[in-house]
Amino acid sequence: MSQASASDTVAFFGQSGRACRFVNYLGLPSLSLPCGFVDGLPVGLQLVGRPNMEAALFALGRAFQQMTDFHLGRPAPWD
Repeated sequence: MSQASASDTVAFFGQSGRACRFVNYLGLPSLSLPCGFVDGLPVGLQLVGRPNMEAALFALGRAFQQMTDFHLGRPAPWD
């Protein structure tokens, strides 16, 4: 697998942040959970709650991790 250039990496993170930017602007609580791999890269699940609903998000995250084993996965090493 070839390694991405610095400019490719910056462009990737610039694009990927668009999906969760509104959460930061609105000050909403959120929780990101690992939920597997696609083409060897980790994928996350983002839960977004109403203001002051952090406890509910933690409970959902805990339930998700108790029902799955995604949080135990590790990506394959790059060669």
